Amino acid sequence: KTWVGKDKLDYERKYSTAFTARPTAKLMIACNSIPTFTDKSMGTWRRLKIVPFGRVDTSVVDTELDEKLEAELPGILNWAIAGLKDLRENKGFVVPDKSLELWERQKEESNPAGMFLRESYFWEPQDMFGVSPIAIYRTYRKWCTAKGYNPMSDRNFGKEIRRAFPNVAKQRLGTGTSRHYAYPGLRLKPGAEVRTILGHKF
Repeated sequence: KTWVGKDKLDYERKYSTAFTARPTAKLMIACNSIPTFTDKSMGTWRRLKIVPFGRVDTSVVDTELDEKLEAELPGILNWAIAGLKDLRENKGFVVPDKSLELWERQKEESNPAGMFLRESYFWEPQDMFGVSPIAIYRTYRKWCTAKGYNPMSDRNFGKEIRRAFPNVAKQRLGTGTSRHYAYPGLRLKPGAEVRTILGHKF
């Protein structure tokens, strides 16, 4: 994040004096599988652009591609210059729909707890009862077992609830011996898949 955020970094040169400067290059990483990011905030994701490259069947590989591209170098240069012009005019890369769809899917899959919360619950401000922290965490763990995910701790799960639903806060409700903690306004969606996992028929 420090690099792509253009923060100043210290650079060391062999047999010379170190210096501080802002990076100007873009990092490009080619991979078969997109890595999982532990950072659940938007700090990483808003810096990330995903460009999908479809698999090419080896039977249609052009063995003369190098020669063909060399013959088209003037046109490729003009294409690159036009791309630079667009980049400067738009003050950044224009992200195609296919890249946006992949970005959204990867963001969801990198945070199973957030995906569970958004798919299964909604916020109803008029509901003053909500769900108990113990009940929602137990539901989350059962969902993880069914989906093959490793559940996070209850403390970190509480942070994910606040991230997914900023208006929801854990409160102590009731009086006397009936006092208990709950997330007022947080409700299980009527058609949530987790209802089937829990064995609910309604």
